[in-house]
Amino acid sequence: MPIQTHLVKRGQRYGLRRKIPRNIAYLVQQNLDLWRALTAPGGVRKEDWDILIGEQGQLKTLIWISLMTSDHSEAAESARTKDAMIDALCSEVRKTFEAAQMQPKRSLSNQDVTQMAMLWLHRREAQLPPEELSGIPEDADTYLEIVRDDLGAFSNFDDPSVMGWAFKEAQRLVTELGFAGEPGAAPFNQLAHYIARGEVERLRRREARLRGGYEHKSFDRLFDPVDGVQEPEVAAPLIVMTLTDLINHYLANLDRRGVAEKTKIGYRVIFDVLKELLGPDKPIKRINREDCRKVRESLVALPPNASKRFKGMGLAEIIAKAKAGGIPGLSHKTLQNYLINLAALFNYAVEEEFMDSNPAKGLQDGFPKLSSKTKRGPFSTAQLQKIFNAPLYVGCRDDQMGYAFPGPNVIRRGRFWVPLLALYHGVRMNEACQLLVSDVVVTGGITTIKIQINDEDAPDVPEGHQKKLKTAAAARDIPLHPELVKIGFLHYWEDMRVKGDNRLFPELTTAATGYLSDNFSKWFGGFLTKIEAKEPRTSFHSFRHCFRDALRRAEVSQDMARLLGGWSGGGTDQDYGHGSELLPAKAKAIAKIEYPGLDLSHLYV
Repeated sequence: MPIQTHLVKRGQRYGLRRKIPRNIAYLVQQNLDLWRALTAPGGVRKEDWDILIGEQGQLKTLIWISLMTSDHSEAAESARTKDAMIDALCSEVRKTFEAAQMQPKRSLSNQDVTQMAMLWLHRREAQLPPEELSGIPEDADTYLEIVRDDLGAFSNFDDPSVMGWAFKEAQRLVTELGFAGEPGAAPFNQLAHYIARGEVERLRRREARLRGGYEHKSFDRLFDPVDGVQEPEVAAPLIVMTLTDLINHYLANLDRRGVAEKTKIGYRVIFDVLKELLGPDKPIKRINREDCRKVRESLVALPPNASKRFKGMGLAEIIAKAKAGGIPGLSHKTLQNYLINLAALFNYAVEEEFMDSNPAKGLQDGFPKLSSKTKRGPFSTAQLQKIFNAPLYVGCRDDQMGYAFPGPNVIRRGRFWVPLLALYHGVRMNEACQLLVSDVVVTGGITTIKIQINDEDAPDVPEGHQKKLKTAAAARDIPLHPELVKIGFLHYWEDMRVKGDNRLFPELTTAATGYLSDNFSKWFGGFLTKIEAKEPRTSFHSFRHCFRDALRRAEVSQDMARLLGGWSGGGTDQDYGHGSELLPAKAKAIAKIEYPGLDLSHLYV
């Protein structure tokens, strides 16, 4: 019997772990409607869809399927079945996409228009609040007030905004269903008119239901032509793209590109400021340079974490309170990032031909670059002494809420080890927080920490634990520093192996951004404050500055320093070499890292 590939054992059970071809994943991400069509009756089974599709509806490039057995033969047989299913599914995606590309789009007919209008109307009706679908809700008066306002607005077909909305809905429906139709063509214009008429009728019936005086009637004959009555000609209005339209369009583009949630949060902050200052419905072609300067000046005065510190307040009120209270504004780097994101939004609008020029271009250039006086720096020896002589390291109540209070416990978990790993190995915070037990290996007698993303070299990746690296150069092997051996890191690692944990620090939690480092960063900031080690220009990243200075003191070559620290040199030579035969040289270099004036012998085991 042939050996079954992709079979991996986690703990006592087997699973199938395999990659999806990147070209297939790309086709899915760019053509989600085609992919969803495969799950129609006779297509992909629902359970197979759940295995292969991520939360955002996109095909996973790396999947794990638990085979629910500890028997190797049974697992191998099940894995072959799953493998075949995945291969067939990928083939179906490719064929469906190619067929759709070759098939010419059909023009709209009158029958198509009627059926599409009915489809749209039934979808709208299905979006009613659940409590309204099941009867008259208790707060019917509140719903009734909203419905009457909407009915008054949508009943005016002479209002350009009403028909503009209807034409947008028609365009979305035509595109989704794969028809050829352009604003100005008679069938397309008729579809927009039906949508506007259908929305009014839907609101009328909803109003009657909420008043309790309505008997159910079908929508089925709503769009039938009336004898002797000529349908009005509907001219395609000029559809104006608003600021909200542009932002939604741009965020959807970020989703298609697979941009990380943490990055998208930064965009949403500046977008919220934009909508509050300029108005969510402002046409983007009316946004000028002066508007963008107004946004910049507001950002300058905006304090950090404004929405959390001033809940329920508007932007102007927050800024006024911050100025009155002498609260400093955003950091220089954060401000620069927001302005860059602002320019990126309008640059996208220009590229898509929604705007003629970018009103925010170069807006961040009006600020001086970061000087050496404002950049982060290393921790001082006094700060390092405070950090590693804090209750967390010499005895605390516990390593959660009681980490800053003296007590009998030295608990060697993530909060204990991550700062030490950063000090002696120069690892970034997230690189340390996301380590797996399998990332610590022994090669040729040298214990090494592997900084890497999820791949076949790390078969025990927990489900949902997608590791991230800042750059390609960040992937590296770092020999374990002798000081961490003395402090007991290998004992901790062995304990985690015996327990069967996959993650090295399983108690660390993931933030909404998808990063383990975000929650740890918040904790570490509070930790520095509580032990009175907080100083200007220092943060967790200061460990990395300490590491770089220690390499300089030890006269480690620049090339070796880059290999150990994961810094990019920018030259093509960095892509050559780096074989395992370099480990002895790396171990020799890492052993030279020391910090004069810092004594950690109290941590030795």
